Amino acid sequence: MRKGFKKALSFVLSAAMVLSLGSGLDIAPASAADGAAGTGNTPAATVVTYGAMVGFQTNSYDYRDGFEQIPTDAKYNEWLQANGKEVQAYNGVNIYKNGNGPSLYTKGDKKGTLDVSTAEKAELVEGATVSDAVMSADGEYTVSIKDLDLGKDKDGNFFMLDIATNIVKDDVNSAVTAKASSIKVNGKEIATNVDLPAKGDLKKGANYKFMIANGYAPDDKTSPDPLYQAIKDNAPNTELAAPTGKFDIEVTFKIQGVDWTYVPAAPTATPVPTKAPEVTAPPEVPLSTSFDMVLSANVVEALTPSAGPDVRKDPSDADGKKVIQSAVFGSEAMKAKVTAAKSADGKALFDANSMDYIVSDSSCATISKTGEYALSVTARSDMPDITKSGAIWFPIIINGSTGVMPKDFNLKATKVIVGEGASAKEYSWTSQLMQDAKGDVRLTVNNEWATDVEKETANTIKDEIPVKKGDKITFKFYVVAEAPAPAKTATPVAVVPSSTYKAYLGFQTDDWLFRDVWHADTGLKCKDYDYTKQVAWSHEGKTNPINVTSITDATMEKNGVKYKVAITGLDVKKVSSASTKFNMLYLSTDIPLSMKGVSVKDAVLKIDGKVIKEYKVVPNKGDASKYYQFMLADAYAPSDGTKDAAYPSGSELKTFPTNSIEIEYTVNGVDFNSKTIGVKKGKTFTQGNFKYKVTKAVVLSGDNKVSKGTVQVVGLSKKGKKKASLSLSATAKVTSKAAIATAASVMTYKITSVKSGAFKNSAKLKKFSFKKATNVKALPSKVFMNCKKLKTVELSKKMKKIPAKAFMGCKKLTTIKCNAKLKSVSKTAFKKCKKKIKVTGKSKKANKKKIKKVYKKVK
Repeated sequence: MRKGFKKALSFVLSAAMVLSLGSGLDIAPASAADGAAGTGNTPAATVVTYGAMVGFQTNSYDYRDGFEQIPTDAKYNEWLQANGKEVQAYNGVNIYKNGNGPSLYTKGDKKGTLDVSTAEKAELVEGATVSDAVMSADGEYTVSIKDLDLGKDKDGNFFMLDIATNIVKDDVNSAVTAKASSIKVNGKEIATNVDLPAKGDLKKGANYKFMIANGYAPDDKTSPDPLYQAIKDNAPNTELAAPTGKFDIEVTFKIQGVDWTYVPAAPTATPVPTKAPEVTAPPEVPLSTSFDMVLSANVVEALTPSAGPDVRKDPSDADGKKVIQSAVFGSEAMKAKVTAAKSADGKALFDANSMDYIVSDSSCATISKTGEYALSVTARSDMPDITKSGAIWFPIIINGSTGVMPKDFNLKATKVIVGEGASAKEYSWTSQLMQDAKGDVRLTVNNEWATDVEKETANTIKDEIPVKKGDKITFKFYVVAEAPAPAKTATPVAVVPSSTYKAYLGFQTDDWLFRDVWHADTGLKCKDYDYTKQVAWSHEGKTNPINVTSITDATMEKNGVKYKVAITGLDVKKVSSASTKFNMLYLSTDIPLSMKGVSVKDAVLKIDGKVIKEYKVVPNKGDASKYYQFMLADAYAPSDGTKDAAYPSGSELKTFPTNSIEIEYTVNGVDFNSKTIGVKKGKTFTQGNFKYKVTKAVVLSGDNKVSKGTVQVVGLSKKGKKKASLSLSATAKVTSKAAIATAASVMTYKITSVKSGAFKNSAKLKKFSFKKATNVKALPSKVFMNCKKLKTVELSKKMKKIPAKAFMGCKKLTTIKCNAKLKSVSKTAFKKCKKKIKVTGKSKKANKKKIKKVYKKVK
């Protein structure tokens, strides 16, 4: 057993007391030496020590979460040793990348044991050096990770960077604080003497985490704001970069407010029911209002499989690749009711474009009296546990809506039965009617995406429920004459939009006094001046900060509402006497140009309190980059493409403020409920054999419609580099870590292009096919340059040109299959090739002739 693994076990088990393996708590007599990892002043009565470490999670889901990992990593490290693999000296808390870490079974006979399939896929980061702290008193400590290499070829960012501790948040330790005297990333000190807020959504009994970067804030209610936090989609970047190559993280911090003599109580294990409890059936009583219920499922392989002859393709997908994994099961007679029904938000309950309606008479019912009921469905494919992922539920439809919570009856689940007769197996199911955060009423079997408040009541089944294709699955429940329990809604349904957007007042004079668009190099991220508090003047080759009294930016949440941006305390001529006119005066927004139809109207421009101009419509800059930029004065028009610009070239705005500029306006056409799901535009990810760059993000709109994303292939993954034979598909898929119940948890991207030189110098590649890459229109230049073992390539139907250096240096290339008639072949396409090349496929004679013009060895 390696030293690091021994240390992890000794760290969590003490002679005085044994808590759960995941706590990492140590209880022992203390001395001054116990604080050696820091400079704490040890009180005489100290009997408890706690641990601290650097925890993190990146946008690629590389992670070291903290002490919660210890039980899983202990099992995983044992598995590594048993299989002759090296255990890293990480004090029992490993570092993983790409979201691929091990897990334990959570249900059934295997509960608490290692899921070997996840261990085999785990990507353990090797070679780093961790320095964790053992804390025994209030005081200063240092934690670090050195030589951390996450294997990335492009900078990412930290979703979370924190000091992870095993100090339990409870009534005794309810106000523990941490303050960092120094935070260093990649050798650079990014902050000194800053308070580190505890993560905002920590529940009682959870371990404290003190946040440096928190991509889940402010939604997780972390307060005050961490140094780096979430950015709304397309908003200014306030995230902390995660560097490429090897880098270090080091944090020196002071911990305060811990009761070092207090030992938290060990958690009491909840008994797991394995058999449904016996419940007396209620007497039959007519209900004042009848209701309908149908079985619904989303991303549950046994009910909504992704493969097989009975899978229906999404009709909205032009390529016919996307399958439907959301389904309603009911009778033909019930279909009309379901189709007409509305959700609590007034939208259609059933969407034929994204959901399947599967006729199953036994899966629905119209109920008008109390009593015992059973609805059933036939499994469409095998699944080791139907409750492990996705969601299964019965929406309750009253008077055509799922938003009505009944007052005179309740549904009480009793059991799930798999199979029939003597071989049938029963599983306890104890759910009752619940109203979710959106207001919809349902009887839930399981819901992977339930909110923290809803999780307990939405997931009452404690056993694994395995099924085989063809099994009958029966759901039994009672309808009883009593009001449902009050809905668990610790927080009301949000009344703020899921997305907000910012607007900044920007300007530029002819003497280069300016406030640039927020996303420019001289914008929000510029270090030469504080964009939120100052303007700038470019003078004598330097960007000089100019102090003003105040800057008011706008946070936009609704269409048609008046917003204001302003700068006060700015005297243009006093700062820049050479300025004679505004080159530009504008609203710089973070609303992406990809959101069509956005406009700014009813604007009023005031300078020094005086109305200078009123605008019915403010035009967007004709050559705006990435985001809307609404021009109130544009001396570059009309040459910049701005239509109907105010104060264009020749009629410039020459009124300067001695104190203030103010713009009032309304915005229209913004989808405030849309959000990027999956990977953001411009970011890269690895899936299977290839690396991809997102060229168009997948967006979930306010009406729960998912747009299509696109990607470019930029190279091979580590796995792909080891393959001799590769085939490129039409799409790439990514699992979303923040899956949404109303959207697929797997984001699908069309592969539309391949980067020049994407596969060059691939040492092991012998065969490659583009046949299935139906969305890729062109073979890129240098794509296989110097692939010295490459023998065979098949092009797609859309590839009609062989560009420069495509096969240069492919000395063993012998076969090219073309699925279209070639239009052109570059003179350098086959430079330094050696073998005779056989041309096969469509238009063989014509293609041979084309290739032979530039490369003579063709057969």
